[in-house]
Amino acid sequence: ANLVGIALYNSRLYSDVAQRYRTLADVLEKITQNLGAAEEDMFLLFHNAAKAHIESLQNMYIALYDRIDDQLRFPYVVINSERRTLPSRGVQSGKGNWGRTEHLIDEATKNNVDRLIHNTKEESKKWYEDYGHKDHLGNQPFSSYLGVPIKLDQRIFGVIAVYDDDNEYVYGENEFNVLNSLARILAIVLEAREKREQQRAESAFTALGLSSSIILHRLRNLIAPITLDVMRLQPRVQPMTAEVDALLNKIDRAAENSVHIISRLADQVREMESEPQDITSRLEEIVQTIQEANDTVTLHNNVTDELPLVEAPTFFVTEIFTNLIENACRALPNGGDVFIDLDRNASPDFITISITDTGEGVPEHLQKRLFKKPMPYSNPKNPERQTLGLGLYLTYLQIRKLGGNLHYVSKEHRNPDEPQGAKFVVEFPVNRVAD
Repeated sequence: ANLVGIALYNSRLYSDVAQRYRTLADVLEKITQNLGAAEEDMFLLFHNAAKAHIESLQNMYIALYDRIDDQLRFPYVVINSERRTLPSRGVQSGKGNWGRTEHLIDEATKNNVDRLIHNTKEESKKWYEDYGHKDHLGNQPFSSYLGVPIKLDQRIFGVIAVYDDDNEYVYGENEFNVLNSLARILAIVLEAREKREQQRAESAFTALGLSSSIILHRLRNLIAPITLDVMRLQPRVQPMTAEVDALLNKIDRAAENSVHIISRLADQVREMESEPQDITSRLEEIVQTIQEANDTVTLHNNVTDELPLVEAPTFFVTEIFTNLIENACRALPNGGDVFIDLDRNASPDFITISITDTGEGVPEHLQKRLFKKPMPYSNPKNPERQTLGLGLYLTYLQIRKLGGNLHYVSKEHRNPDEPQGAKFVVEFPVNRVAD
C-alpha cells in the first residue's frame, strides 16, 4: 500500500510538473511570435499562464523598475479580478517608505533573495510594523503574499507578485516554482524588447548615414559643373555689363559655397565611423566653443577626471553634448548657469554625466513626450518652430545606438540643494570602451 501510495504521489507530481512545462513552452511560443505586442497583451498572457497552476489568483501585479530614472511603475495590476492602475513611485528616493516590492528588489539585488512570502495575516502585519515599511495599497495586511523578482543574470527588472486577502497558507513551493519560471521568462522577454528597440535605433542611423552619403554625392555632382559653366559663359556674354558680371560672380561664389558646405557635411557623415573618444577632452572643447558664443550663460564644466576611452563616432559624441548643452542655454534667455557634472557614485558600468540648468525646467505635461518621435504642434510664441523635441529625439537615438541611455530627472527626484531647472543625464557604457 505504501509503495502504491508513493507511486501515485510521484505520478501526480510528474503530471503537475509536465503540465507546468507545457504551459511555459506555450507562453514562450506565443511571446516569440508576438515580441512586438503591446505591453498590456504581453502581461495578460503571463497572467493567464499563472492561472493554470495557481488557484488563488484574484490579485496579481507586475512591477517594473527603471534604475536610471529610479522609478517603480505598475503596468499590470489586477485587484479582485479587476484591472486597476497604481501610480509610479521612486525606490531610492522613497527609502524609508518601502512596500514589499521595493524591499524585494533591494534584497534580490544585494543578497540574491529569490522570494518574499508571507503565509498569515499576523506575519504580514508584523512585517509592516517594522521601521521603514509602508502600506501603499491601503487594504493590507494580506493573509497570504508571494513576490518573486523578475531577474536575469544580475539585473533586476522588477517583481511579479500574487496575494490573497482572506486565506492563509495559500502559496507554497509549487506556486513559487510557477511564478519564478514565469518571472525568468518575463525577464528574457523584457531584455529582448530593449535590444529590439536599440536595434531599431541602430538601423535608423545606419540608413541615415547611407542615405546622407548618396544625397551629398548627388548634390556635389549637380552643383560642381555650375562653376565651370560660369567660366565658359563669361567670355561669351556681350556686352558684359557690370550688372551681368556681378550676377555671374555671385552665381560662382554661391556654387563654391555650396560645394564647401557639402564637403563639410560629408566630413560629418564620415565621422559616424567609430573610433576611441576621450570624453573629458571632447567635452572641454564643446563647452569652450559654446561658452564663446554665449555672453549671458555661464557654463560650469566639472568633468575633469581621466575617463576610459569610449568607442563611438566623433559626430555622435559631439552632437549628444552639443544638443544637450545648447538646449540648456536656450532655456536661459535672461541668463543663468549650466552645470556639467560627472556622477562618481553611478553604476561602474557607465560613464554618467548630467547637464543641469537654472531655468524653469520641462513642464510636467511635456516630460512624457521627451525622447519620443517628434510631433507637429502649434507654438504661438515661435511660429517657425513647429515640432517638439527633434534634437532630443536624435540625441536619444544616438546614445541608444552606443548602448547607453539618456533620461530626464524630474524635480521630485533631486536633492533640494541642486539647481531646479532641467536636468538631463547621459550614460556611455563602459563595456564598449576601446582597447
